[in-house]
Amino acid sequence: KRRMVFMVDSHWFLDRFVSSITAAFAGLIVALFFMPEQFKQMPKPVQFILVFGIGMFLGFVLSGGLLQYLHADSSDWDNSMGAGALIGSLSTAVPIWVANTIRKREHRDVVEVAKEVRSGDVFKSKGVENE
Repeated sequence: KRRMVFMVDSHWFLDRFVSSITAAFAGLIVALFFMPEQFKQMPKPVQFILVFGIGMFLGFVLSGGLLQYLHADSSDWDNSMGAGALIGSLSTAVPIWVANTIRKREHRDVVEVAKEVRSGDVFKSKGVENE
């Protein structure tokens, strides 16, 4: 009878844990500055658990793949923390950007929003175009 044995580096979990904690805190930092209105109506502990949990989960899951794609050493904590910070900030910033964009245009017709997206006006903020 053959048994399958999985070999895992003893520091693998610790490396992923470092990147996931970093991702969670990076997500919290982004969420402090760019919070959608619907999210602000939730109780503070729920906000914290959502942002921290999403950042931690995605940091744990995606950091290894990102570091492998970049051919970086995942056992180096500087690399793990950098990957975690990037993943954590994006995991919070992208949904917040989408939520704020949708909220600003929720009473418009789909055709109007499509025209605005085509013309590039979605990226204009307070009269200044983002480049």
